[in-house]
Amino acid sequence: MVVSDIHFETGSERFHDAGHDQLVALNWLLSTIDYARAEQVIMLGDLGRGWDTQSWQMLTDKAKVNAIYGNHDDVYMMQRLLNADRCKVQLGDGEIVEIGGLSFGFINGIASKTGREKNFVPRKTPEEFRKISMGLKGVDFLCTHESPIVEIYKNRMQRSPGVEAMNYAIHAAMPKFVLSGHLSFSPYTAYPTIALPQTVNIRVESSQKHRGFAVIDSTANTIELHVDKERRGTLQMPDGNRTMDMVAKDAAKITTADFGELFRDRAKKNAAKLGMQKPKLTAK
Repeated sequence: MVVSDIHFETGSERFHDAGHDQLVALNWLLSTIDYARAEQVIMLGDLGRGWDTQSWQMLTDKAKVNAIYGNHDDVYMMQRLLNADRCKVQLGDGEIVEIGGLSFGFINGIASKTGREKNFVPRKTPEEFRKISMGLKGVDFLCTHESPIVEIYKNRMQRSPGVEAMNYAIHAAMPKFVLSGHLSFSPYTAYPTIALPQTVNIRVESSQKHRGFAVIDSTANTIELHVDKERRGTLQMPDGNRTMDMVAKDAAKITTADFGELFRDRAKKNAAKLGMQKPKLTAK
């Protein structure tokens, strides 16, 4: 199971997201693990700062956690956490984990021009992303908090160090899929990347506003896309008879069917507000 941007908060940030109560994020996550029957959970950053050792224990008692930090995390706590099997919860940059015969490579954090730490969370330059990704070449899944540009919102996404970093990373690692978060405009996006059209981006947003997540089933060779407890689409992964080009086309169909109208309406509304200028997506 894949989640991102949980934003579990207990203090002043509890209602930061349009009034949605992020205090319930932990209980939602635990119940969703049961619903998905997940044995392992990949968490792609922005987990929030409401966690303590007891809440982490509740999570790792449910499933093994493979986590990276984003730009809203308690990195110091994450670095000290262990799963039930004594493996670290937070994976290192360039670390590769095999789950169900599939390989997952990880890069923590987001990119900035200088790579300087902000709010006690480390950042990287685009060049650092590229160097780490060179060691992840050929993984099935590249796992990042940053998200790449995809066609459905390319004209509304601002060029940034994060976009540059993901272009570098995708070309260096050449993964089949990129699992990511960071962008908060819909529960999920499944779409081929512009950097490499044969690489499909699966972006999820798991805050209480959207409750999006993905379930990867290596036995059935599928990726299921969910919004809360409702399955919205199933993507068949490549096999001997199925190429990544075919997977990419199916991914685009799923996202367009679910959120195409959302993207079109958002573009029209923003264009009216900005005097017909192209609107820009923002990340949390």
